[in-house]
This record gives sequence, C-alpha cells and structure tokens, in this order.
Amino acid sequence: MLLHQVSGRSRLGLALSLLTVLLWGFLAIALKIVLQELDPFTVTWFRFTVSGALLGIYLAIRQQLPTWQQLQKISLPIFLVAVGGLSLNYILFLIGVGKTSANNAQVITQIAPVMMGMASLVIFKEKYNYKQWGGVALLIAGLLMFSHDQVRSLVTSLDTYMWGNSLLVLGAIVWAFYGLA
Repeated sequence: MLLHQVSGRSRLGLALSLLTVLLWGFLAIALKIVLQELDPFTVTWFRFTVSGALLGIYLAIRQQLPTWQQLQKISLPIFLVAVGGLSLNYILFLIGVGKTSANNAQVITQIAPVMMGMASLVIFKEKYNYKQWGGVALLIAGLLMFSHDQVRSLVTSLDTYMWGNSLLVLGAIVWAFYGLA
C-alpha cells in the first residue's frame, strides 16, 4: 500500500515549511508582548475561538463539516483529554512565557514531542530505528546544553524562573497527553 505519492511541488512544500518555522519562531515573542495587556485565559480563549471559527468556515465552504452522527462516534473521555490537554498546554505555556523568556519557552516546549514519542513506544508499541534514536539523543543533548547556559540566569530570579520553567514542562506533559489522545 502506497502511503505517499510525490506531487512534484517540493518548492511549495519547502516554502510552507519555512513559513511555519518563521511563524513558530515569532509566536512566543508575540505572545510575550500580548501578555503585557491580556491574561493567559483571555489569550487562549481568543486563539481557540478564532481558529475554531476559521476552521468551521473553511469546512463549511468545502462542505466537509462533520455530521452529528460522526461526532457521536468520538470517544468522550479521549475527546475531553484532548481538549483539556491542549487548553491547559496553551495556558501553561503563556504563564511560563510570562515568567521566563520567549526563547526559553520555545526550547523547553520542545520536550513535548519527545515525551509523546517516548510514550508512543509504550502505548502504541512503536519501534524506533537508529536514526530516530540518534535524533532523540541530539535533541536531548541540545536541551541539556541550552539548560546549562540558562542555569546562570537562575541566580538572579530563582523563584520566578524555576516556577516558569516548571509550568512550561507541565505544559509540555499535558501537550503529550493531548497528542496521544
């Protein structure tokens, strides 16, 4: 069974990938600025409302809105874990950004996909090849090198910085639960 078919639009794919990287790079900086005026709950509500409305309009235009019968097939506990995990992740990320820095938050949040990947080894019985294990090792080494440099910042504002980092790690954990759900 063929899962992927080459479309010949690699330049479009590269351009969209670069746009995604650029937008993700600006996200924490923009959120840090927004947090000067709004609280994390309002920002999260706004992000969910706008994205939900835009997705609803897009699906309605394409006539792909799910039917009531399709929605009833979704497991309620898994749905609640997914919604709760993503909502809590957004809120904890925002609080963490407010207590640390945008660059710190962007690096720490990268442990979320690692946790999801590690959990998938147990839950879904997945297997990693040597390249994937190499990527995990490289990511962990990078996080450790980044963290080593950040430890010097702890001396000046230990309580706030550690609290912010703890919230960012907790946000990464709940994101992993969201991703698994």
